[in-house]
This record gives sequence, structure tokens and C-alpha cells, in this order.
Amino acid sequence: MTSEVASVTIDTPLSEVARKMRDERLSCLLVMSDGTPQGIVTERDLTRLAANLLSGEAAGSLDDLMTSNLITFHEDEDCDDAVGVLHKHRIRRLVVVNDEGKTCGLITRADLLKGHSCKIERQRDGLEQRVRERTKELEALNSKLTELTITDPLLGVGNRRAMDQALEELYERTRRYKRPYSLALVDVDHFKLYNDHYGHQKGDEVLISIATTIKNTIRVTDSVYRFGGEEFLVLFPEVGAQGGMMAAEHIRQAIENLNIEHIHARRGFVTSSFGVAEENIKNPDQLHTISVADQALYAAKENGRNRVEKMPEADSPALKNAG
Repeated sequence: MTSEVASVTIDTPLSEVARKMRDERLSCLLVMSDGTPQGIVTERDLTRLAANLLSGEAAGSLDDLMTSNLITFHEDEDCDDAVGVLHKHRIRRLVVVNDEGKTCGLITRADLLKGHSCKIERQRDGLEQRVRERTKELEALNSKLTELTITDPLLGVGNRRAMDQALEELYERTRRYKRPYSLALVDVDHFKLYNDHYGHQKGDEVLISIATTIKNTIRVTDSVYRFGGEEFLVLFPEVGAQGGMMAAEHIRQAIENLNIEHIHARRGFVTSSFGVAEENIKNPDQLHTISVADQALYAAKENGRNRVEKMPEADSPALKNAG
């Protein structure tokens, strides 16, 4: 509303009223008596006065000119109610009063339209904010769901689905750009004996500890997956067999350093065996590479466990590429 409303007293001469509205470019004037609105004079009223004067009629008084049946509106009422009052009485303005009937201001259709537009704008902004927040929540949920579909629920490492996706990406990189990678198959030594003696719950705790240790030991660019049972597969992008051997040995030592008791193990604590293989750059075949790593893992077990073995020399990519 407009709080500073121009006004005149009811005994103000019409000539002064007309001059005031002209000089101050007012569209209306409130006519007051002891601080209480008695009526309103608008530009339309002045136009009617001018027409009467031209036709020879007497000017009359301000009381004759003003619109006296004012529709007032209490300052505490809602703007939506004000819209209803204006529409009901087909008027353009409402005089806003307080509990004592004193004038507080003036509400016009333009004011209400502006206020309504601001209200719609605020509602729209609020709705957009809620949509953004909801979208963010849904994105987080979708991300979580996606993570759940590619994560082993017990160990918190990638599952076979995630492993297949990662291997496919590395295969394409090797095929198109001749970029190397190696992988290691990891097996927990004598794990069945551990489960039989300590129980499956303790066995799960061992697998969780080993999975966490592998994750904390490998590079950010490396990744680990549950291959099945007590076996893991670790991928080493941009690393050949020699680098894969070094990385695997680092992991093996970290697992050994956990010092988890295992009375059926040769050393008296949990150990692990590794088989490492490097992808053939010229003729990549991820299934063959896993098979070669599995052969190397078998050799590690045959050679006493708790060790890292690489692929047989006959399957070396260097020899195959040379051939």
C-alpha cells in the first residue's frame, strides 16, 4: 500500500483541491476530518466538475464533489481479501485504516497486482528451490543405488559386475591406444581351515580387514574387486607385469602385517598368495589374462603360499609381441 497519501480537509476550497492535484500530479486526494477519512476526490471527479462548470452549473463544495461512501479496509486483513473487496464493489482504491479508524494508507489495484506478482514470484522461487533440493536428493539416491549395484555388500569393494565394467574399459584402452595394464588375483591362504576353526563370522571379519587393507594400500588409479569367495582381483592401469609384481608384494606385506591369528597357517597368522599377469598389448584378451593370473596364483600356492608369482614366461606379452 501507499502509506503517504495526499489529503485535504473537508473545508478546502475546490480551486485549491484542483491546483494541488494538478501541481503534485495526484490521481486522488483523501478528504479528512479530524484524522478520519470522509471521502475521496479523483481525477474523474475533477473532470466531472469541469464539465459542470462549462455547462453553467455552480461549482458547489468539496462535500458535493467527493465520493463519500468510502470502502475502508483494516490494516491487519489479508491482501487476497482486499482483491475480493475491490472486485465486489468495482472500485479502484481502498482506504486502509487502523483499529481507531485512522488512515494508514491507500491500496490500489496496481498495488495489489504488484503484490500478487511478488507473491507468485516468491512462490515460484520457493518451488524452484524445493525442486532443486529434491533433484539433488534424487541424484544422491540414484548415485547410492548405482553404487550398491556394483559394490560387494559385505566387503565394500567392487563386485563382479563392477569388475567386468572396469576390465572392459581397460580392454578398450589397450586395444585402441596400446596402453598397458596388469592385474593380480589374490587368495587368502587356508581360508577354509580358518572358517572351520574360528567360525564364519570371524572369517567375514578377516575378509573385511583384507579388503580394507588392499583399498588402503593401492594407488588411487588402481581398483579392487571381490572375485569370489576369499579371492580378490586387483587392477593396475598403466602398469606392466614388473610393476604389478611390486604392487602385489606391497599388498602381500600389508596383509601379513595385520598379524591375524591363524593356528592352521604355517606362520601362525593369516597370509595371502598372489598371481600377477599383464595384458597383451597387441592382442588383448582379458579372459586369457585372468586365466594366466590364475595359473600364476596356483604356482604361488604350490611354491609355499604367502608369495607373489607372475605369469609363465611363455605367456609374456613381450614374447608374444616379439613373435
